[in-house]
Amino acid sequence: MNLEEFKRKMATGEIALGSALKMRNESAQSKTRAKTYRRIERKQGKMAKLLIPKEIALDFDPRTGDDSGEFNAENKFRPVASATTLALAIKAMAKEIPATRDRIMQRSGLTSWDLSDLEHVTEEDKIAFAPYIYPQIFTLPTINVKLKGISQNAWGRDFIVRVNRDPITGHVIGETPTLLQANYLYSAMAREEVAVLEESVKNGTVTLTEEQLNDKKRSIYSGRVHVSSDRASNYIRCVELPLDPATCSVD
Repeated sequence: MNLEEFKRKMATGEIALGSALKMRNESAQSKTRAKTYRRIERKQGKMAKLLIPKEIALDFDPRTGDDSGEFNAENKFRPVASATTLALAIKAMAKEIPATRDRIMQRSGLTSWDLSDLEHVTEEDKIAFAPYIYPQIFTLPTINVKLKGISQNAWGRDFIVRVNRDPITGHVIGETPTLLQANYLYSAMAREEVAVLEESVKNGTVTLTEEQLNDKKRSIYSGRVHVSSDRASNYIRCVELPLDPATCSVD
């Protein structure tokens, strides 16, 4: 086959230009693991101080002083900036927008607020913004898997799985992820076993108190459902500073 014939067959589709079944994809030839961060070790007698990053988040729009628009209690105003930079920016807005100033003062309990210094965060500013300071919490949609072949441990491992649900009904929109389908299967098997147990207690075949029955049902669900439903997993970043056991000060 010469070059011209090769070009013609590519143009007509006689020669496949890639793996039709994606079986020769280099990116699929090695296992990709999700990046994880080292967790803080907990042990008896350990002494340390944790530094947790915090941020300013307003439950209203400081540009208007109103919470009926884009920013509210569910979607807070939290630009990516340091707390100092953001405090000075909001302070400047409060000076120009009475509704923003009044809202912050009412929440913080201040009866007066000097907004003349827009270059420094004052002690009065710290009081004003104190109710709006939150730790930086990162939320991931996860499903916990306790199958040892997948989790490689006894307590399970969280996997990031994004499930699109209807905000009103909670029903899955579109394709149901495989791990969630596994949860449906294991949950159905557990419910069937619980139903048999309840029927046995009802007809007197098995004698259990109400507390014993509830404990037994919890044990069934815990032991049979190896894949959880989707849930929110919250994480906080922090810096660990070891303390001197003798003085309880940073070493």
